[in-house]
Amino acid sequence: MMVRFLQILVVLLLGWGFWQLCRPRPTFAIRLKQGVAQATRGHVTAAFLRDIQETCRALGVTDGVIQGKPRGDRIGLEFSGSIPPICQQRLRNLWANSRDSERRLV
Repeated sequence: MMVRFLQILVVLLLGWGFWQLCRPRPTFAIRLKQGVAQATRGHVTAAFLRDIQETCRALGVTDGVIQGKPRGDRIGLEFSGSIPPICQQRLRNLWANSRDSERRLV
């Protein structure tokens, strides 16, 4: 019984490790802390950071994380749960209109 449990545990751990290796990593990450947007991974323009900060401030969002992740040959945005849907959509609109969004993945 214990051997079977260990076998299942090993298979689950290997599956989790494989999934971790294969999942797309963020191209960039932006942390919004106390209303200040800061890139914590990758590169985005200062103008895009400023637009994020202004949009979030206008909607009363002070904390959260925004990540740019590969979606096909483009970069899509993912948000932490603390960023409400209305803010998410406005940030997606900003992203679509920014020069950064024109970067394509090769």
